[in-house]
Amino acid sequence: MVLKVYGKKSCGTCKRAWSFLSKKKIDFENFDIVHNPPTRSVLEKVVSGKDVKSSLNPKCKTFKEKKLGKRTITKTEAIRMMIDDPNLIRRPLFVAGERYLQGFDEKSVKELLIS
Repeated sequence: MVLKVYGKKSCGTCKRAWSFLSKKKIDFENFDIVHNPPTRSVLEKVVSGKDVKSSLNPKCKTFKEKKLGKRTITKTEAIRMMIDDPNLIRRPLFVAGERYLQGFDEKSVKELLIS
């Protein structure tokens, strides 16, 4: 299994994640989250119905324009918006088989890879 990582070149957190994976000699396939975003089926598995906002990127222009921090949104609505604007997806997004992780911290990535 090859780890898939969805990110963006201009994202500092993505750069730290890629650097970490490279230093640990972990094979991964890099996907530009805007030009080659995750599929709807991946997003369905990633986005938690209990905590939809944790899957959203609060720094995204769409997040701010739609005032998503102040609104209640459904999982379905969030996924639709992520498909329309992949910048809204919290990144990096790691896909390891049927396991998923959004955001980056070394401990969580290590747990993802060994579980």
